[in-house]
Amino acid sequence: MGIHLDLMRIAGRWRRSNGELPSDREVIRRRDGDHCWLCGGAIQFEARPNSNAAPSIEHLVPLSRGGSSALSNKVLCHVSCNRDLRNHPLEQKELMRAVRQQKRRKRWRGR
Repeated sequence: MGIHLDLMRIAGRWRRSNGELPSDREVIRRRDGDHCWLCGGAIQFEARPNSNAAPSIEHLVPLSRGGSSALSNKVLCHVSCNRDLRNHPLEQKELMRAVRQQKRRKRWRGR
């Protein structure tokens, strides 16, 4: 299942065991796991780029609204979920997330 991330924290920064800095996607995946921030569904890292199940990086506070490119402002999402989030404010994104994850829980319970 997926690739093994051989990352370790050195001097406050994530690094690969060979000393190279990993990509933002690798660090976020290590931090948050393999699930979409919005819907909670599994992200298919082997999916075709830009397909709906493929991973993409979403800025929680959009750059157009003064957000930063810091890792703390980035999460993994499906491409389709990222499109839905657009450049909405964080409060609206959190509401969208709560609604989607509640629907997902109801489906698991068979309701």
